[in-house]
Amino acid sequence: MPSLLIVDDEQGIIDLFKDVCEAEDIEVHCAMTGDEAIEVFKKHPCDYILTDIVMPGDKDGLEVILEIKEINPDVIVFAMTGDADPSEEKGYLDVAEVFGADAVYQKPLSPRVVIDKIKG
Repeated sequence: MPSLLIVDDEQGIIDLFKDVCEAEDIEVHCAMTGDEAIEVFKKHPCDYILTDIVMPGDKDGLEVILEIKEINPDVIVFAMTGDADPSEEKGYLDVAEVFGADAVYQKPLSPRVVIDKIKG
């Protein structure tokens, strides 16, 4: 069974993705901050990470990507943000790719997109 760590500071987004992914037989772990994401990942190494980029606290999603890729370079990371301007040349999503995100998305993001990537 594939496993996914969802990292977002909005409980509604976590709940939506968790419910839909679990219905598709994906094991789900959740975190609401970057620091919590690293702790959860160390306890429950997942195959996939879905992280928001802009989050309050000590670590944003970009730092989460860097730290998780240091722990396991093979983990597949999906990054998303609602704070990116698609017309910007070097926005958050571009930086996320440079930091190791395997795919980047502008919010709102359908859980189906992530499930399709995981189920291949």
